[in-house]
Amino acid sequence: MPNERSSYSLGSLVLFLSMLSGVAGIAYEVLYIRLFAAYFGDIFYVSAILIAAFFIGIAIGSYVSRQYAPFLKYIEIFIGLYGLALAILFKIAGLSITAQVIGLPMQSSVAIPFFVFLMVIVPASAIGFGVPLFALYVKKYRERGGAFSITYAAYNIGAAIAVIAVEYGLVHSVGISAGLAVIASINLFIGISLFLIRPPQAETTLLWKNIPYPHRRVFVVLGLVSVLSGILQINTFNLFQRLIGPLNENIALLIGAILLSIALASWYAEKRKVSFFFVVTILPFSTLASFILLHPYIIGFSYLATQYGQSFALVIAMRCALVLLVVVPAFAAYGLTIPAVVREYGIRYSGIALAVSAMGNAIGYLLYIFLIFRQFGYASVILGTAIAAFFLWIWLAWKQRDDARLFRAVGILFAMVCGIFVLAWPSYVTRLSYVDLYNVNTLLDRIYIPSQPQIFKKYGNDAIIVNRGDSKELILNGYRALIFNDSRGAIVRESLIGIIPAFFIDERDQVLVFGLGSGVTVSAAADMFKSVRVAEINPAMLGIAQALHVENENVLEKKNVSIDIQDGLITLLESTTTYDAIINSVTSPLYFSANKLWTKDVFDLASSRLSEHGVFVGWIDMQLSRRGFDIMTRTLEESFDQCVYLYLNTAYLGFVCANHPLIFHPLPDSEISSLFADVIRDRFLDAPVRIQELIRGLLFAFPTEHDNSVPINTLDTPFLESAYAFNKAEQIDVLSYMRQLTSQMLVDPFTGLKRDVVIECRLIRIIDPRHVCAW
Repeated sequence: MPNERSSYSLGSLVLFLSMLSGVAGIAYEVLYIRLFAAYFGDIFYVSAILIAAFFIGIAIGSYVSRQYAPFLKYIEIFIGLYGLALAILFKIAGLSITAQVIGLPMQSSVAIPFFVFLMVIVPASAIGFGVPLFALYVKKYRERGGAFSITYAAYNIGAAIAVIAVEYGLVHSVGISAGLAVIASINLFIGISLFLIRPPQAETTLLWKNIPYPHRRVFVVLGLVSVLSGILQINTFNLFQRLIGPLNENIALLIGAILLSIALASWYAEKRKVSFFFVVTILPFSTLASFILLHPYIIGFSYLATQYGQSFALVIAMRCALVLLVVVPAFAAYGLTIPAVVREYGIRYSGIALAVSAMGNAIGYLLYIFLIFRQFGYASVILGTAIAAFFLWIWLAWKQRDDARLFRAVGILFAMVCGIFVLAWPSYVTRLSYVDLYNVNTLLDRIYIPSQPQIFKKYGNDAIIVNRGDSKELILNGYRALIFNDSRGAIVRESLIGIIPAFFIDERDQVLVFGLGSGVTVSAAADMFKSVRVAEINPAMLGIAQALHVENENVLEKKNVSIDIQDGLITLLESTTTYDAIINSVTSPLYFSANKLWTKDVFDLASSRLSEHGVFVGWIDMQLSRRGFDIMTRTLEESFDQCVYLYLNTAYLGFVCANHPLIFHPLPDSEISSLFADVIRDRFLDAPVRIQELIRGLLFAFPTEHDNSVPINTLDTPFLESAYAFNKAEQIDVLSYMRQLTSQMLVDPFTGLKRDVVIECRLIRIIDPRHVCAW
């Protein structure tokens, strides 16, 4: 037997290894979700099965773990080797694997979730062994009480660190596959280190039938509380998309805050000897308490952002503060549940407690995505979760407490807190875009000027139209995508992307469009082509297209338009159909679900699906910054032989790319979509020009050769996603760069001849009346 000092040292080493296991466990969850969403689509059923598979796998592993205590070292090595194998496999043949899965003799909507579930459930189950078995190691060598709580806290601290490190550093510096390889090395290190430590004895799995009946009620309550926790977590994620933006980095902040709250709760549960009954008592109150202060938090954040939010570091610091103030108090009580149960009933119950909790989280997540989200708003879900937690307390207390005064006191206090929550809830959050918070005057305008949102929700995705006087704002998951108003600028830009392919091709038979959006681009394309196929990932967009039927000229009723609820990548892989044009109209690649459609993998695949003289068309968001623009254009021009660019306004450029020399084919005005033509005719003041002359005048070539140090955006290395202009200096540089690019419009991209400055300026101002022509 080791002496007391060496035993304590081994216990500390095991605790450190358990923290590393937490680092690896959550990192795998983030990276596997990114990997499979990238190669198999980010549609709702893939996202749902990914999260659910992880929870279910962890539940399985936790439940059976204790009988495999001597094998933890082999399990850790297996986790590392599995991650390494997947990294290599998808790095070499990612899209080939996707194509093989789609080719299975079943619908892709069945084959893809089935395959993803099988691929994730195995490592997730292995990861589930971690906490229960490391707790046994800690108990063996530290010889103190609270082994589980200490281990659980260390594991979740590691997980909190990892989720931030992966999203803010690892993915954007080395990519997904290389990131998996890095994390795999951690598991291999843990496994090798455990060979130096004598393992604890295996124990039999605690079966449900062997749990004493009085204890079963506690585990039922634990499972139901975990269902509520899963619902509240995903509801909070959706809420915070509106407050800090639908970026993966921000989701990482939320997850990190929740994991930190669990770690702090584990430490507190052991230090204060917290009982499970006490935890369930405070759950309804903690669920509501921090959200009661959401309005002053939002105002404070907006004020600070207006005054000081000029740099990336300050923006991140303010986001962290907002997240911690709301999330940690709300979820700390949920984090107390498992440590409190294990403290009361013993470490032998740790596996089943973790299993029940993980399964409850999976059920809560699926209930929210497929049922609750569509029917209820953020406040209703929070309040409903708190009320459900209150009734669970009543059920638990009914057998444990026989004190009518306690029930009355808690009931009255809870009713008061519910009333305060209802009065304090900032109902305006449903009509916010996260960018509104960065200017306090804009935020106050959004709060106090009357507006009526139309909300369309389905399977975890929402789309909202906010009516403000004569304007309509389209907000997608917290991102303000378009504003329709009397100037009809959005209609001009959207329809121009739909009609531009027709000027570069001889045949106008079939076009594929990624993203239904407002329906304007699709409608314009439908006026120019015989058949339009649309791949739309968000089912809620069908409601948006219907609500904007005036703006898009009833696109859903056009006979030559067909809409598939499917990821654009899968649409390309499902058939070998060739198209005369492919239009990428999805939202900015700042967001992960859209980023993969702006990768070289997808560009190459789209290129292979074009007809002999087909073209690939899309738009570039200049918020990507100078570096982002360079990444985008280099990626495009690595996949296509020639590209020309299209001026839309100072914030957006379009592009037309092909694998053959681009030739501009004039079209008579009578063949141009009325969506575009009618607006342009209204803007002709004195000396009208033909639309073909206008469009040709907006086209220009890229001025310089690319720097080879600029990376290429791929499914495995989504570098474009992080190229965002966070600070004012970078935004000024973007505007300067935009002026430099538009100065190239003075040269015809097809003939190389100089254009007349006055005529060119007039053409640009037809599209963008505010352009200053500062050449």
